[in-house]
Amino acid sequence: MVPHAGRETRTWRDVVGLGEELSRLGAVRGARSTAQVALLWDWRNHWTQEAAVGPVADKTALRGLRDWHGALFERGHVVDIAHPDDDLTGYRVVVVPSLFRVTETAAARLREAVAAGVHVVVTYLTGYVDDAGHAVQGGYLRALADVLGVRVLEFAPFGARPDLPGSGDPLDPRVDQVSAAVGAPAADGDVALVDDDGADWPGVAREWADDLAVDDERVRVVARLASGDLAGSPAVTVRPGDDGAGDAWYVATNLDPRGRDTVLAQVLAAAGVPEHDLPPGVTRTRRGPVTFLLNHGDAPAVVAGVSGRRQDTGEELDGADVVVGPRGSVLVADR
Repeated sequence: MVPHAGRETRTWRDVVGLGEELSRLGAVRGARSTAQVALLWDWRNHWTQEAAVGPVADKTALRGLRDWHGALFERGHVVDIAHPDDDLTGYRVVVVPSLFRVTETAAARLREAVAAGVHVVVTYLTGYVDDAGHAVQGGYLRALADVLGVRVLEFAPFGARPDLPGSGDPLDPRVDQVSAAVGAPAADGDVALVDDDGADWPGVAREWADDLAVDDERVRVVARLASGDLAGSPAVTVRPGDDGAGDAWYVATNLDPRGRDTVLAQVLAAAGVPEHDLPPGVTRTRRGPVTFLLNHGDAPAVVAGVSGRRQDTGEELDGADVVVGPRGSVLVADR
């Protein structure tokens, strides 16, 4: 933070400016931001999947955590990272990315959460082994089958790119008249998705597909694979909650960013999680009595309808439009 060029550097000025802002934050010392959304993470689950032989070499737990956290961040939501054994009933939405190892306690916590009205999103590669790391019999995801209404019978990774001696030439249908006509699922690229009526669904499937058994007649298929060996197979399902229970979603593939955003838009709306109407690049976070308006973008942004007292100028605001400079922030406290 003290570069060789000393006080002439941008780093020095930025650190000094940060210190000045922190000096005005006594009101938030010890306060916490309240999140309505949680992502589940368990290091032991991560280690179990890393040590597993199969089903794929590319481990997905950490990547899934980052992908779904990124999708929530882009929508402007504060997110807690919770352990699968935690009490989850205080959240409105819980996202479970690739929980390869599902313990009896974790299954019970998710079951309790759904019964309490929490909307849950579970993604592929969940529930493959139990507490002891033993493979689940009778269909993967079995520990949560009563919650989600589906089980995984088989899986079909795709998007593989063989790298073998002599296989470098792309197939040319003018000369490779036999091979070019043969579809190899593992070599397929992204797979389009359709809704239950056959219309295009926003987003695509990547790298993975589950062959699902839908055991509960209440389960609604939100999206299906449009092509490949599993064409028509459910890619996104939801079991609607009854009598105050939350919806239970299952994502049977690796959705692209648009697909994840499409799912989250529906889940957050159903759960009653408010969305912030903010200009691109801006996030709003509240900690204690102070609201933080953070502009991550490269251009100034105007945030409408801001009330409270600006921490930097002391100005009293009453539904005013506030300009937040590029890569800057405005802190507003309650009156």
